[in-house]
Amino acid sequence: MSAAKLAIAAGAALRRLRRGDAAVGAFRAELVGVLTGVVTSASNRPQPLRLDTDPCEMIDLAVELCRDAGVSGLDMAARFNDAVERRRR
Repeated sequence: MSAAKLAIAAGAALRRLRRGDAAVGAFRAELVGVLTGVVTSASNRPQPLRLDTDPCEMIDLAVELCRDAGVSGLDMAARFNDAVERRRR
């Protein structure tokens, strides 16, 4: 997705969230796509993430971004574990 299209999609999603739209169904899928695009773009990745074929690629990218930001492996592991435990089943 081009930077312009990504910016428009992000703006539209932000407007919907501020309006109070619930992030469910199709809107949730759109929001995941926009956020994935933003993260991919921010990391200067040459190609988009292929979450449909390798969902763990997002974890790899998140680790790369966190390491670049100076986050330690132990801090990342603790945050990841907390997120997994908070997730509803």
